[in-house]
Amino acid sequence: MSADYTDEQKKLKAEVVKLRELIKAKEQKSNDISRFMQIIRRHEHISKLTPKLMHEFVEKIIVHEADKSNGYREQEVEICFRFNVYVVTTTVDSRDYNKKAA
Repeated sequence: MSADYTDEQKKLKAEVVKLRELIKAKEQKSNDISRFMQIIRRHEHISKLTPKLMHEFVEKIIVHEADKSNGYREQEVEICFRFNVYVVTTTVDSRDYNKKAA
C-alpha cells in the first residue's frame, strides 16, 4: 500500500511539472499575441506597406530551394510573423507566371 502511495505521489509530481510547463507556454503565447495586437492597433489603417511596417510585423521570410523535378519551377515561401503568432506558407508556381496574355 505504501509503495502504491509513493508511486502515485511520483506520478502526480511529474504531472504537476508538465502542467506548469504547459501553463507557462500558454501564458507566453498569450503575451506574444497581446504584443502583436498592440502593433496591429497602432497601424489600424495602413494605406502603404513600407519596409518599416514589414519589420514591425514580420520576423523572417524563408525562401526554400526551388523544385524543378516536374518540369516547371515550384518554390515554397514561409512568412513568419513576429512573436511566433502566425506562419504563412505558400508555393509559388512558375506556371502561374508564364501564361501569355490573351
